[in-house]
Amino acid sequence: MHFLADASFEVALVGNVPAGLPHIGLPQVEYHAGQGLLVGALGLVIVSFTSGMLTARSMAARAGQTLNPNQEMWAIGAANLAAGLSGSFAITGADSRTAVNFTSGNKTQLSSIFAALATAAVAAWLSVPLAYLPVSALAAVLIFSAAQLMDFSTYKELLKMDPFEFRLSLLTTAGVLALGVLPGVAVAILFALIAILIKIYKPDDTILAQVPGLEGFNDMSLSDEAVTVPGMVIWRFEGPLVFFNADYFKSRAHEVIDAAGPPTHWFVLSLESISQIDATGVKALEDLCRELDAQNVSVVLARPKTFMRKLRRGTSLGDFLSGDRVFPTIVSAVEAIREVKVDDTGRSLLEGSFKSFYDSKPSANGVDKTNEEKA
Repeated sequence: MHFLADASFEVALVGNVPAGLPHIGLPQVEYHAGQGLLVGALGLVIVSFTSGMLTARSMAARAGQTLNPNQEMWAIGAANLAAGLSGSFAITGADSRTAVNFTSGNKTQLSSIFAALATAAVAAWLSVPLAYLPVSALAAVLIFSAAQLMDFSTYKELLKMDPFEFRLSLLTTAGVLALGVLPGVAVAILFALIAILIKIYKPDDTILAQVPGLEGFNDMSLSDEAVTVPGMVIWRFEGPLVFFNADYFKSRAHEVIDAAGPPTHWFVLSLESISQIDATGVKALEDLCRELDAQNVSVVLARPKTFMRKLRRGTSLGDFLSGDRVFPTIVSAVEAIREVKVDDTGRSLLEGSFKSFYDSKPSANGVDKTNEEKA
């Protein structure tokens, strides 16, 4: 953008604005130039997504509407495709333009149509008068509209909800102001990923017990009067079990059992919060069963998810977790343990209600059927 200065008042003006409407056609980009554009395009994708989606969510919350992210991204993608064919700027839900639209009282998509028509009219017939518009006037419009987007109450909520996210928001703001939009957003994404990895590496876990006034087994920290089952540890690992935290999973399980003290003969692992498990996670569970079996502690699984049918496939978990050691609920597992029987070899026998869980397969209509039901 070229700037002109009035000699008497030294006021910066917008300057010459190219007249006319864009021409439709395929852009001519050479191979080497395309390689350079690829990095810039990736940066535009990140900025467009973060800026556009955050602005859309903010405006939707203020208007009391529900945002459809997929529809929003389809619209931005289609608009950018048209922009590429017409030689226009990359399209996104820019904060400043959205703020101007919102503060003007516009509420429907017709506002965008009229804005496009007005922009085309200015580009076609008013480019000469526009050159004498002071830059400060444009800045005043943008500053006034952008000020309406400031929501300091959100910072207060973040500080109370999660101090880390509060600090991350301040870091993002400082990064954008000091480094620019793309580097600032990149720094924010990096720290957000680090925070997610930390939570996955050391997720929360809890011992489940009978809490007065609540049915079943719940987090024992809910009440000082919570009662654990003698000789049994019921433990819930609240995160995915993957290569990243497999060793931590095993060490925490041993710490919980050691803290419970003797005599502990049963370890009930609640799987309800394990949203994902990979080969390393299965191996960690296998090692834990082997180590606890050497300590005369039997492992029982409760509340498994459907995808865990492949848990024992190709592993030696079956040596420790037969089908009758898997239960649909914690209550059924505890009841079966209380009625445990011992065979001639001294092996504990459980009468589980989920015996065919590992061997069953999802049916075509999504309803699981065991081998006995198929027969």
